[in-house]
Amino acid sequence: MKTEFLKENRILFIFLSGEIDHASARDIILFADSEIDVYRPSKLVLDFKNVSFADSSAIAIVIGRSNKMKKLGKTEKIKIQNVTPTIMKIFSFSGLESYIER
Repeated sequence: MKTEFLKENRILFIFLSGEIDHASARDIILFADSEIDVYRPSKLVLDFKNVSFADSSAIAIVIGRSNKMKKLGKTEKIKIQNVTPTIMKIFSFSGLESYIER
């Protein structure tokens, strides 16, 4: 799992790749939280374009980062983009469609 980020106009983009499971989710969460704490973005975007597999750990990543942004006083929801159809099924079952940027 490789995670990259881009900071642009107070927006933090986090580009995920590879497989997201319980083991890799921990590293993603630590990385994302660190970047959020340092950069304090006005908006967070998680990009799933290069994710080949995700289990329910991806849901925890999205909800947890949303809660973190709320604790920083950011009222705008985080956005997720470039979600594959397979991962979309996981997000649909959990009610995360409202987070998906179209």
